[in-house]
Amino acid sequence: MFGYLAHSAVMARGRPDPSSVEEIAARLRLIRTALGKTQAFMSQMIGSATDGQAWGNYETGERRISLDHALTLCQRTGLTLDFIYRGNMVSLPEDLGQKIQTQIRSGIAAKKRRP
Repeated sequence: MFGYLAHSAVMARGRPDPSSVEEIAARLRLIRTALGKTQAFMSQMIGSATDGQAWGNYETGERRISLDHALTLCQRTGLTLDFIYRGNMVSLPEDLGQKIQTQIRSGIAAKKRRP
């Protein structure tokens, strides 16, 4: 039903590299907004001791999400490592995939409305 999700980092042939820090960061922002959570909540959910700084660094691409944090995120949300690190939506639970798709569509619609 769902394929690969890509946003902005560009590979040599002009296609986004889904494993780039920028693409992972974009997916993490997308995940958080699709779930309707704050950066502080997401940081706490993954076991970070910070008040949102760790998640904020992941969303901005300042740091790539650690495997331990990604595994915890998968355990608590139903996400997959394949989605987090490569953008593959195929094995996501249907309800979560739909939330993410809705968020993508609303983001695309918002970009089209901008002058």
